[in-house]
Amino acid sequence: MMLETLNVHENSHSITITLSRESHKNSINKKLLEELNTVLDYAEGHPTCNAIIVQGQHNFFCSGADLHEIASLLDNPKAIHEWATLYMATLKRLTLIPKLIIALVNGRAIGGGVGLAAASDYVIATHSSQFKLTELYWGLLPAMVTPYLIRRTGFQRAYMMSLTCRTLTATEAYNIHLVDELNGSIEESLHTQIQRVKHFEKEILRELKGYFNKMWMLDEEMEKLAIDKTTSLFLSEFAKTRIRDFVENKTLPWQEFP
Repeated sequence: MMLETLNVHENSHSITITLSRESHKNSINKKLLEELNTVLDYAEGHPTCNAIIVQGQHNFFCSGADLHEIASLLDNPKAIHEWATLYMATLKRLTLIPKLIIALVNGRAIGGGVGLAAASDYVIATHSSQFKLTELYWGLLPAMVTPYLIRRTGFQRAYMMSLTCRTLTATEAYNIHLVDELNGSIEESLHTQIQRVKHFEKEILRELKGYFNKMWMLDEEMEKLAIDKTTSLFLSEFAKTRIRDFVENKTLPWQEFP
């Protein structure tokens, strides 16, 4: 499998996907989303794969949307909408694919990276990991992340993360249920979860994930609202100015704040 943005490792019962955009802090571009879905296709059809592990590298789990790519699309509303639609569809797929999705966070998860973690079935984090939503600084909203974050943490805690743009420690993320397990021994935690799911009936995860999704509030109308809101805000003059200032001058809008 020839991939540009991911490294994939297989063993007998799991597939590990490592985000591999080191020079871009493992940010999300269209190619990464396309390749991630390609690997999910492969894993879904794999007869012995029970779990899919998603992880980052080099102190970043995922830094969110690739703003360099977004900047190149700001004069193309259709392309921005397609990007947002693909990201939203990928989050939804993580909640539906009949495999155990484990997000292994060892480093920083920012913006859309929080979304990847929140949409996973089980999140294991090291004590040094951090979680942060930065969208308001850019003139954006975490519109597509929010439904999955609310599902994990509840309304007020998701609202708090969105409103304050504050960096959460791994312990704080664990206390609000964004993280399921804090463990310095990551391999031990992974082994335990993979061994457990190995004994499930083949299709029972599909049944479980489908059932819980039907009990949740995320319907097609809400998905469309999230995609449309994201698209419109990316195309606002305020967001365009801040994104282009970052790309051209390396200026981060939150540099004065923690």
